[in-house]
Amino acid sequence: MQIARSTTVCMLVASALACNRSGTQKAPATSAQEVVGTLIAAPTSAARVLRNPQVPGPAVTTLGEPPGGLVAIRGVVMPGPLDPKTVNHPLVSGIAKQFKWSDLEPVRGKPDWSQLDSLFGAAEASKKWVRLVICPGMSSPPWALEGARTGRFARQYGPGTGNIETQPMPWDPVYLNNWFEFLKQVADRYGRSPAFRMVAAAGPTSMTAESTLPHNPGDLPNWVAAGYTPRRYIEAWRQTFRTYATLFPAQYVSWSIGGGVNINDAGKKDPSQTARTRQILIDLGIQVLGRQFVLEDDDLHAGGQRQEITDMVLAHTGRVVTGLEMICRVSGGTCATAMGAKGNPPLAFTRTLDRAFQPTASGKHINFLEIYEGDFLAPTMQGVLRDAAARISRP
Repeated sequence: MQIARSTTVCMLVASALACNRSGTQKAPATSAQEVVGTLIAAPTSAARVLRNPQVPGPAVTTLGEPPGGLVAIRGVVMPGPLDPKTVNHPLVSGIAKQFKWSDLEPVRGKPDWSQLDSLFGAAEASKKWVRLVICPGMSSPPWALEGARTGRFARQYGPGTGNIETQPMPWDPVYLNNWFEFLKQVADRYGRSPAFRMVAAAGPTSMTAESTLPHNPGDLPNWVAAGYTPRRYIEAWRQTFRTYATLFPAQYVSWSIGGGVNINDAGKKDPSQTARTRQILIDLGIQVLGRQFVLEDDDLHAGGQRQEITDMVLAHTGRVVTGLEMICRVSGGTCATAMGAKGNPPLAFTRTLDRAFQPTASGKHINFLEIYEGDFLAPTMQGVLRDAAARISRP
Protein backbone atom coordinates (compact mmCIF):
# COMPACT_ATOMS: atom_id res chain seq x y z
CA MET A 1 0.00 0.00 0.00
CA GLN A 2 2.87 2.39 0.79
CA ILE A 3 4.46 1.75 -2.62
CA ALA A 4 1.18 2.43 -4.39
CA ARG A 5 0.70 5.68 -2.50
CA SER A 6 4.25 6.82 -3.27
CA THR A 7 3.84 6.04 -6.96
CA THR A 8 0.55 7.92 -7.14
CA VAL A 9 1.93 10.99 -5.40
CA CYS A 10 5.01 10.96 -7.63
CA MET A 11 2.92 10.75 -10.80
CA LEU A 12 0.66 13.58 -9.67
CA VAL A 13 3.56 15.81 -8.67
CA ALA A 14 5.18 15.09 -12.02
CA SER A 15 1.93 15.98 -13.79
CA ALA A 16 1.56 19.24 -11.91
CA LEU A 17 5.13 20.27 -12.66
CA ALA A 18 4.80 19.25 -16.28
CA CYS A 19 1.70 21.44 -16.62
CA ASN A 20 3.75 24.35 -15.36
CA ARG A 21 6.54 23.68 -17.86
CA SER A 22 4.10 24.10 -20.70
CA GLY A 23 3.67 27.72 -19.71
CA THR A 24 7.32 28.65 -19.19
CA GLN A 25 7.56 30.59 -22.44
CA LYS A 26 4.71 32.92 -21.59
CA ALA A 27 5.46 36.55 -20.90
CA PRO A 28 6.22 37.23 -17.23
CA ALA A 29 3.33 38.51 -15.14
CA THR A 30 3.22 42.22 -14.52
CA SER A 31 3.35 41.83 -10.76
CA ALA A 32 4.20 39.40 -8.00
CA GLN A 33 0.54 39.28 -6.98
CA GLU A 34 -0.52 38.25 -10.49
CA VAL A 35 1.93 35.34 -10.56
CA VAL A 36 0.93 34.20 -7.07
CA GLY A 37 -2.75 34.30 -7.96
CA THR A 38 -2.15 32.24 -11.06
CA LEU A 39 -0.17 29.61 -9.20
CA ILE A 40 -2.64 29.22 -6.35
CA ALA A 41 -5.54 28.92 -8.77
CA ALA A 42 -3.80 26.11 -10.64
CA PRO A 43 -4.90 22.48 -10.11
CA THR A 44 -3.18 20.84 -7.16
CA SER A 45 -3.66 17.10 -7.53
CA ALA A 46 -0.58 16.31 -5.48
CA ALA A 47 -1.82 18.44 -2.63
CA ARG A 48 -5.19 16.68 -2.68
CA VAL A 49 -3.52 13.29 -2.32
CA LEU A 50 -1.43 14.52 0.60
CA ARG A 51 -4.53 15.94 2.28
CA ASN A 52 -6.14 12.49 2.23
CA PRO A 53 -3.26 10.11 3.03
CA GLN A 54 -3.91 6.43 3.54
CA VAL A 55 -1.89 6.61 6.76
CA PRO A 56 -3.51 8.93 9.37
CA GLY A 57 -1.64 12.18 9.88
CA PRO A 58 -1.06 14.17 13.06
CA ALA A 59 -4.14 14.49 15.26
CA VAL A 60 -3.16 17.93 16.58
CA THR A 61 -4.45 20.60 14.22
CA THR A 62 -4.44 23.73 16.37
CA LEU A 63 -1.76 26.31 15.74
CA GLY A 64 -0.37 27.58 19.01
CA GLU A 65 1.31 30.83 20.00
CA PRO A 66 3.91 32.16 17.53
CA PRO A 67 7.51 31.16 18.21
CA GLY A 68 9.25 33.82 20.24
CA GLY A 69 12.28 34.65 22.36
CA LEU A 70 15.90 33.59 22.05
CA VAL A 71 16.66 30.33 20.26
CA ALA A 72 19.84 28.31 20.75
CA ILE A 73 20.93 26.67 17.51
CA ARG A 74 23.50 23.95 16.91
CA GLY A 75 24.77 23.79 13.33
CA VAL A 76 25.03 20.73 11.14
CA VAL A 77 28.82 20.85 11.39
CA MET A 78 28.58 20.18 15.15
CA PRO A 79 27.81 16.52 15.84
CA GLY A 80 25.77 15.40 18.78
CA PRO A 81 22.92 17.00 20.73
CA LEU A 82 22.83 20.43 22.30
CA ASP A 83 24.63 20.73 25.60
CA PRO A 84 22.25 20.31 28.57
CA LYS A 85 23.57 23.64 29.89
CA THR A 86 22.29 25.27 26.72
CA VAL A 87 18.91 23.56 26.77
CA ASN A 88 18.38 24.57 30.39
CA HIS A 89 19.80 28.08 30.05
CA PRO A 90 17.29 30.48 31.64
CA LEU A 91 17.42 32.86 28.65
CA VAL A 92 16.68 30.16 26.06
CA SER A 93 13.07 29.90 24.88
CA GLY A 94 13.57 27.54 21.95
CA ILE A 95 16.18 25.15 20.59
CA ALA A 96 17.12 24.22 17.03
CA LYS A 97 19.46 21.70 15.45
CA GLN A 98 20.39 21.37 11.80
CA PHE A 99 20.33 17.84 10.36
CA LYS A 100 21.25 16.31 7.03
CA TRP A 101 18.52 14.18 5.46
CA SER A 102 21.23 11.67 4.47
CA ASP A 103 22.06 11.14 8.17
CA LEU A 104 18.44 10.61 9.16
CA GLU A 105 17.35 8.25 6.39
CA PRO A 106 20.46 6.68 4.82
CA VAL A 107 18.33 3.73 3.67
CA ARG A 108 14.94 4.30 2.12
CA GLY A 109 12.10 3.62 4.54
CA LYS A 110 14.45 2.93 7.46
CA PRO A 111 14.92 6.26 9.21
CA ASP A 112 17.16 6.60 12.24
CA TRP A 113 15.13 8.66 14.68
CA SER A 114 17.69 8.67 17.50
CA GLN A 115 18.92 12.24 16.92
CA LEU A 116 15.44 13.71 16.56
CA ASP A 117 14.17 11.73 19.56
CA SER A 118 16.99 13.27 21.59
CA LEU A 119 16.14 16.79 20.41
CA PHE A 120 12.43 16.52 21.17
CA GLY A 121 13.03 14.68 24.43
CA ALA A 122 15.35 17.42 25.67
CA ALA A 123 12.89 20.15 24.61
CA GLU A 124 9.92 18.53 26.28
CA ALA A 125 11.83 17.89 29.50
CA SER A 126 13.04 21.50 29.70
CA LYS A 127 9.75 23.08 28.50
CA LYS A 128 11.44 24.63 25.46
CA TRP A 129 10.06 24.74 21.94
CA VAL A 130 11.71 23.26 18.84
CA ARG A 131 12.50 24.62 15.40
CA LEU A 132 13.28 21.59 13.26
CA VAL A 133 15.78 22.13 10.42
CA ILE A 134 16.43 19.24 8.03
CA CYS A 135 18.56 19.85 4.93
CA PRO A 136 17.76 17.99 1.68
CA GLY A 137 19.25 19.25 -1.61
CA MET A 138 22.97 18.50 -1.56
CA SER A 139 22.46 16.66 1.74
CA SER A 140 19.99 14.16 0.30
CA PRO A 141 20.70 10.43 0.61
CA PRO A 142 21.86 8.88 -2.68
CA TRP A 143 18.79 6.63 -2.95
CA ALA A 144 16.53 9.70 -3.03
CA LEU A 145 18.20 10.94 -6.21
CA GLU A 146 17.95 7.70 -8.18
CA GLY A 147 15.99 8.53 -11.32
CA ALA A 148 16.03 12.27 -10.53
CA ARG A 149 17.68 14.90 -12.68
CA THR A 150 20.76 16.30 -10.97
CA GLY A 151 23.73 18.57 -11.62
CA ARG A 152 27.14 19.15 -10.13
CA PHE A 153 27.75 22.41 -8.30
CA ALA A 154 30.21 23.78 -5.73
CA ARG A 155 29.04 24.53 -2.22
CA GLN A 156 29.25 28.29 -1.79
CA TYR A 157 28.94 28.50 2.00
CA GLY A 158 28.61 26.37 5.09
CA PRO A 159 30.37 23.09 5.86
CA GLY A 160 32.38 21.82 2.88
CA THR A 161 32.55 25.15 1.09
CA GLY A 162 34.13 24.65 -2.34
CA ASN A 163 33.35 20.93 -2.54
CA ILE A 164 31.65 19.80 -5.73
CA GLU A 165 28.35 18.17 -4.79
CA THR A 166 25.38 16.53 -6.47
CA GLN A 167 22.44 18.92 -6.61
CA PRO A 168 18.95 17.65 -7.47
CA MET A 169 17.01 19.96 -9.73
CA PRO A 170 14.70 21.85 -7.32
CA TRP A 171 11.60 21.03 -9.38
CA ASP A 172 12.35 17.36 -10.08
CA PRO A 173 9.24 15.30 -9.17
CA VAL A 174 11.16 12.14 -8.21
CA TYR A 175 13.33 14.04 -5.75
CA LEU A 176 10.48 16.12 -4.34
CA ASN A 177 8.23 13.10 -3.94
CA ASN A 178 10.92 11.24 -1.99
CA TRP A 179 11.40 14.29 0.22
CA PHE A 180 7.68 14.68 0.84
CA GLU A 181 7.42 11.01 1.77
CA PHE A 182 10.14 11.47 4.38
CA LEU A 183 8.41 14.58 5.73
CA LYS A 184 5.25 12.50 6.15
CA GLN A 185 7.17 10.14 8.42
CA VAL A 186 8.54 13.09 10.42
CA ALA A 187 5.03 14.51 10.83
CA ASP A 188 3.60 11.17 11.91
CA ARG A 189 6.26 10.75 14.60
CA TYR A 190 6.65 14.28 15.99
CA GLY A 191 3.62 16.27 14.86
CA ARG A 192 1.87 15.73 18.22
CA SER A 193 4.82 16.83 20.34
CA PRO A 194 3.90 19.84 22.51
CA ALA A 195 7.45 21.14 21.94
CA PHE A 196 7.22 21.13 18.14
CA ARG A 197 6.55 24.79 17.33
CA MET A 198 8.25 25.41 13.97
CA VAL A 199 9.71 23.55 10.98
CA ALA A 200 11.97 24.95 8.28
CA ALA A 201 10.55 24.71 4.76
CA ALA A 202 12.99 22.99 2.42
CA GLY A 203 13.04 20.93 -0.76
CA PRO A 204 13.73 23.30 -3.68
CA THR A 205 16.97 24.07 -1.82
CA SER A 206 20.64 23.21 -2.13
CA MET A 207 23.43 23.76 0.41
CA THR A 208 21.29 24.10 3.54
CA ALA A 209 17.60 24.51 4.36
CA GLU A 210 17.89 28.13 3.24
CA SER A 211 16.16 28.85 -0.07
CA THR A 212 19.34 29.60 -1.97
CA LEU A 213 20.83 27.95 -5.04
CA PRO A 214 24.40 27.98 -6.41
CA HIS A 215 24.55 31.29 -8.24
CA ASN A 216 28.15 32.06 -9.13
CA PRO A 217 28.53 33.41 -12.70
CA GLY A 218 29.89 30.05 -13.85
CA ASP A 219 26.80 28.29 -12.50
CA LEU A 220 24.29 30.14 -14.67
CA PRO A 221 25.02 28.25 -17.93
CA ASN A 222 24.51 24.99 -16.05
CA TRP A 223 21.12 26.16 -14.79
CA VAL A 224 20.10 27.23 -18.28
CA ALA A 225 21.11 23.85 -19.68
CA ALA A 226 19.12 22.11 -16.93
CA GLY A 227 15.99 24.01 -17.91
CA TYR A 228 15.75 26.39 -14.95
CA THR A 229 13.06 29.04 -15.19
CA PRO A 230 11.56 31.19 -12.44
CA ARG A 231 8.12 29.71 -13.09
CA ARG A 232 9.38 26.18 -12.66
CA TYR A 233 11.18 27.15 -9.45
CA ILE A 234 8.14 29.00 -8.08
CA GLU A 235 5.89 26.05 -8.87
CA ALA A 236 8.21 23.75 -6.93
CA TRP A 237 7.89 26.05 -3.93
CA ARG A 238 4.12 26.19 -4.28
CA GLN A 239 4.02 22.39 -4.07
CA THR A 240 6.36 22.53 -1.10
CA PHE A 241 4.38 25.16 0.83
CA ARG A 242 1.16 23.20 0.28
CA THR A 243 2.80 19.99 1.46
CA TYR A 244 4.09 21.59 4.66
CA ALA A 245 0.67 23.15 5.31
CA THR A 246 -0.89 19.70 4.97
CA LEU A 247 1.61 17.68 6.98
CA PHE A 248 2.33 20.20 9.75
CA PRO A 249 -1.00 21.89 10.58
CA ALA A 250 0.02 22.57 14.18
CA GLN A 251 3.44 24.05 13.37
CA TYR A 252 4.69 27.35 12.02
CA VAL A 253 6.68 27.03 8.79
CA SER A 254 9.78 29.16 8.41
CA TRP A 255 11.09 30.20 5.01
CA SER A 256 14.65 31.50 4.91
CA ILE A 257 14.71 34.08 2.13
CA GLY A 258 16.33 33.17 -1.17
CA GLY A 259 15.16 33.83 -4.69
CA GLY A 260 16.60 31.35 -7.16
CA VAL A 261 19.08 32.56 -9.76
CA ASN A 262 19.23 35.48 -12.18
CA ILE A 263 17.72 33.70 -15.18
CA ASN A 264 14.37 34.80 -16.58
CA ASP A 265 11.61 32.71 -18.17
CA ALA A 266 13.16 33.16 -21.60
CA GLY A 267 16.30 31.41 -20.34
CA LYS A 268 18.36 34.60 -20.41
CA LYS A 269 20.55 36.13 -17.73
CA ASP A 270 18.65 38.85 -15.89
CA PRO A 271 20.32 40.61 -12.92
CA SER A 272 16.95 41.69 -11.49
CA GLN A 273 15.21 38.30 -11.63
CA THR A 274 16.21 37.07 -8.17
CA ALA A 275 14.63 40.08 -6.49
CA ARG A 276 11.37 39.57 -8.42
CA THR A 277 11.28 35.85 -7.65
CA ARG A 278 11.97 36.54 -3.98
CA GLN A 279 8.97 38.81 -3.62
CA ILE A 280 6.72 36.39 -5.50
CA LEU A 281 7.73 33.59 -3.12
CA ILE A 282 7.09 35.70 -0.02
CA ASP A 283 3.61 36.56 -1.29
CA LEU A 284 3.03 32.93 -2.21
CA GLY A 285 4.09 31.70 1.23
CA ILE A 286 1.75 34.15 2.94
CA GLN A 287 -1.19 33.13 0.75
CA VAL A 288 -0.66 29.38 1.01
CA LEU A 289 0.37 29.16 4.69
CA GLY A 290 -1.45 32.13 6.18
CA ARG A 291 -0.70 32.46 9.91
CA GLN A 292 1.72 29.55 9.69
CA PHE A 293 4.14 31.46 7.48
CA VAL A 294 7.37 32.68 9.09
CA LEU A 295 9.86 34.90 7.27
CA GLU A 296 13.49 34.49 8.30
CA ASP A 297 16.98 35.62 7.38
CA ASP A 298 19.97 33.54 8.49
CA ASP A 299 22.64 36.15 7.81
CA LEU A 300 22.32 38.69 10.62
CA HIS A 301 25.42 40.78 11.27
CA ALA A 302 26.55 44.37 11.70
CA GLY A 303 29.54 44.16 9.38
CA GLY A 304 30.36 46.41 6.47
CA GLN A 305 28.14 44.73 3.88
CA ARG A 306 24.55 45.65 4.59
CA GLN A 307 22.12 42.80 3.89
CA GLU A 308 18.98 43.82 2.03
CA ILE A 309 17.37 40.52 3.00
CA THR A 310 17.60 41.45 6.68
CA ASP A 311 15.87 44.71 5.81
CA MET A 312 13.16 42.74 4.00
CA VAL A 313 12.48 40.63 7.10
CA LEU A 314 12.32 43.73 9.29
CA ALA A 315 9.91 45.35 6.83
CA HIS A 316 7.50 42.42 7.33
CA THR A 317 7.47 42.59 11.13
CA GLY A 318 3.93 43.03 12.37
CA ARG A 319 2.54 41.48 9.19
CA VAL A 320 3.87 37.94 9.60
CA VAL A 321 5.96 36.11 12.19
CA THR A 322 9.61 37.05 11.64
CA GLY A 323 12.97 35.86 12.90
CA LEU A 324 16.69 36.38 12.37
CA GLU A 325 19.67 34.10 12.83
CA MET A 326 23.17 35.26 13.67
CA ILE A 327 25.57 34.66 10.80
CA CYS A 328 28.00 32.82 13.09
CA ARG A 329 29.05 32.20 16.67
CA VAL A 330 30.17 35.64 17.83
CA SER A 331 32.44 34.42 20.63
CA GLY A 332 34.41 32.04 18.42
CA GLY A 333 37.18 32.53 15.86
CA THR A 334 37.01 35.56 13.58
CA CYS A 335 33.25 35.96 13.74
CA ALA A 336 33.45 39.20 15.73
CA THR A 337 35.11 40.82 12.72
CA ALA A 338 32.27 39.81 10.41
CA MET A 339 29.79 40.98 13.04
CA GLY A 340 31.25 44.47 13.15
CA ALA A 341 33.80 44.66 16.01
CA LYS A 342 37.13 42.91 15.48
CA GLY A 343 38.51 41.34 18.65
CA ASN A 344 35.53 42.36 20.79
CA PRO A 345 32.75 39.73 20.69
CA PRO A 346 30.43 41.44 23.22
CA LEU A 347 30.58 44.70 21.27
CA ALA A 348 30.04 42.86 17.98
CA PHE A 349 27.02 41.14 19.51
CA THR A 350 25.59 44.43 20.77
CA ARG A 351 26.02 46.10 17.39
CA THR A 352 24.28 43.18 15.76
CA LEU A 353 21.42 43.46 18.25
CA ASP A 354 21.11 47.13 17.28
CA ARG A 355 20.75 45.97 13.68
CA ALA A 356 18.12 43.36 14.56
CA PHE A 357 16.05 45.71 16.72
CA GLN A 358 16.28 48.88 14.69
CA PRO A 359 13.00 50.82 14.41
CA THR A 360 10.53 49.55 11.82
CA ALA A 361 7.56 51.13 10.05
CA SER A 362 5.14 48.92 11.99
CA GLY A 363 6.69 49.75 15.34
CA LYS A 364 7.10 46.00 15.92
CA HIS A 365 10.23 43.89 16.21
CA ILE A 366 11.18 40.34 15.25
CA ASN A 367 9.51 37.46 17.09
CA PHE A 368 12.61 35.36 17.66
CA LEU A 369 16.40 35.55 17.40
CA GLU A 370 18.56 32.48 16.76
CA ILE A 371 21.96 32.50 18.43
CA TYR A 372 24.58 29.80 18.09
CA GLU A 373 24.96 27.52 21.07
CA GLY A 374 28.56 28.49 21.79
CA ASP A 375 27.53 32.02 22.69
CA PHE A 376 25.09 30.76 25.32
CA LEU A 377 27.94 28.78 26.90
CA ALA A 378 30.55 31.59 26.79
CA PRO A 379 30.90 33.40 30.17
CA THR A 380 31.88 36.66 28.46
CA MET A 381 28.57 36.75 26.53
CA GLN A 382 26.11 36.47 29.40
CA GLY A 383 25.63 40.22 29.79
CA VAL A 384 24.82 40.81 26.12
CA LEU A 385 22.54 37.76 26.13
CA ARG A 386 20.54 39.35 28.94
CA ASP A 387 20.35 42.49 26.82
CA ALA A 388 19.03 40.42 23.89
CA ALA A 389 16.41 38.76 26.09
CA ALA A 390 15.27 42.13 27.40
CA ARG A 391 14.94 43.60 23.91
CA ILE A 392 12.97 40.71 22.44
CA SER A 393 10.60 40.55 25.41
CA ARG A 394 9.45 44.14 24.91
CA PRO A 395 6.09 44.65 23.15
